[in-house]
Amino acid sequence: MPNRRRWLSIGIAAWILVLAGAGVWAARHGAATVPEQRTASQERPAVDRVVREAVTAAGPQVAVSIGGYERLETCRITQARDGVRYERRAYLYVAPAGERALLDRIAAGLPGSYRPTVFAPPTSPPILTADTAAPDFVKVEATRDGDGRIRLGARTGCVQSDQWQEMETPADGPARDALDRMAAALDGPPTDLRAVAITRFRTITATTAASGPLGDRVAKALPAGAVVVVNQPDLVAWYAGSLSGAAERRDGKVTVTATEVR
Repeated sequence: MPNRRRWLSIGIAAWILVLAGAGVWAARHGAATVPEQRTASQERPAVDRVVREAVTAAGPQVAVSIGGYERLETCRITQARDGVRYERRAYLYVAPAGERALLDRIAAGLPGSYRPTVFAPPTSPPILTADTAAPDFVKVEATRDGDGRIRLGARTGCVQSDQWQEMETPADGPARDALDRMAAALDGPPTDLRAVAITRFRTITATTAASGPLGDRVAKALPAGAVVVVNQPDLVAWYAGSLSGAAERRDGKVTVTATEVR
């Protein structure tokens, strides 16, 4: 009887080890089994949709710049499996002192299921937050990032990393023409050209150089009927119908962007 119990104990212990090993292997190599375990590629359309909804809710009287879908940080899907978070940012430009009204307008235009809320901490700028419903789990945050400038980010939950790459977008059309005119009014030709597109919006970005205040120089290159919403020594932003753009100097380098609504 003692031998039988001993062999039974050994068998149970061996079975536990098999189950534990199978669980570790599945956690590291198995396919996703819940919505939160989507890949970065699978989650990108949801992020793009939320950015499009927020920028559309901002209305036509703002300047817009859409950024890339960028890896933000690493995270843990399970104790044995690493994941990543991705984010797409957009920058919105509005007349200084109009930032809170813009955040309220975006919140009012987002779906109610996102639970959009704008609150104002006592010692910092107002913040808009929102969360999409399952299975997307996209988090939205927007806040004032300088006079007349709103930084909006839509980021994923903890998703599986994959070989995701930004789709190549042609850097041409009306947005490219507007960008080239702004760059020509400054001190150098545009370099580091990059185009990003989501449904309805395409942004073209480049870098150049410029000395002195940007506003007067860029104003000469704007399309007919353009409305300048921000005019500061290091930042000028404008909109004109389906086009908008900005030129901003930081750390001695000027970033020029132009966005087309299609």
